[in-house]
Amino acid sequence: MIEESTIEEAAFQIMAKAAIDIPDDYLTGIKGMIDLEKGDLSAFVLKAMVDNYEAATEDRRPMCADTGLPRYYIKVGDGASLPRFTAIERAVRAATARATHEVPLRPTACTRCGVRITTTTWVSARRRLSMGLSRRANGSI
Repeated sequence: MIEESTIEEAAFQIMAKAAIDIPDDYLTGIKGMIDLEKGDLSAFVLKAMVDNYEAATEDRRPMCADTGLPRYYIKVGDGASLPRFTAIERAVRAATARATHEVPLRPTACTRCGVRITTTTWVSARRRLSMGLSRRANGSI
């Protein structure tokens, strides 16, 4: 059986990764646009994005103050040996609370340390458990 603590640690790790890291292809694209950009201000902003990412990666801290609202996508298959769904939900909420303090995430976006703000979407899968996370920034739709 997959233990609740394993689920919590996995949720914590993907939350930290989502707050700090960006995909390599995205970073490569931003770096490539700096040289192509004609406007001084546009190039400056792109360069600042790269500098912020590099500082965040080095310090292992979020690159943006608005770390967004967590939304987990959990796929559970018939063959997965898991604790009750309430235990999985509890593990995800505990990971959100922990990440709020340890990563750190923006505490105002994680009301009561994730107790009411974490959204979990359950999807049927085949024979396993997988988990994903998307973050919605407060200013986005």
